[in-house]
Amino acid sequence: MAKGSGRHFRDKSRGKPQRKRKPVVLLIAEGQNKTEKLYFQHFSTPESKYAVKVVSRGETDPQGMLETLKRECLKDDVSAGDDIAGIILDLDCNESRTKQVYDLLQVEKNCQYKVFASNPCFEVWFVAHFHELRGTYSGSGQVLEDLKRQLPDYDKGRDCYQKLKDHTQEAIERCRAKERQYKDFNWPSADCNPRTDVAELVELLVK
Repeated sequence: MAKGSGRHFRDKSRGKPQRKRKPVVLLIAEGQNKTEKLYFQHFSTPESKYAVKVVSRGETDPQGMLETLKRECLKDDVSAGDDIAGIILDLDCNESRTKQVYDLLQVEKNCQYKVFASNPCFEVWFVAHFHELRGTYSGSGQVLEDLKRQLPDYDKGRDCYQKLKDHTQEAIERCRAKERQYKDFNWPSADCNPRTDVAELVELLVK
């Protein structure tokens, strides 16, 4: 489950008139990858509950991504209340990286931010649109091989939302099943393979 509670990452200025706007979901993605940005742009429409913004500033380490998130919250006036701020990252079946993420989440001042982790990678969420998440993956490369059996023209940076959208609820249910399977593990964990928090995020956005 994506961590994050304590709603205070930016308090609105007392006494300052606030322009009414939609609640914001601000997300920091890894590196310069466009995959997440292209996918989540479809959840930010005039009819959507949230205005969704995905930012990539080149960082790949969890601490750097979190610092970017804090700066973007200040810049965009993302505030406590209905707004959500989080990072989207891959664990890559890597114990060291997983520990970095886990340790960040134990720091009290970070508990207000959400971490939407995937193991091995974000594309686990895409795969879940086509079939149950069975077995384990050796790494992100194997996830992409699996996905390309369903979407032969898939490539990072390509918008595939239209080919996925009709199976979103099925994907959510399959990911929830994996959460139940790994309920006795401390997530995030490299031993939870595959697993992703993206279902939780999408479920929030489509309410």
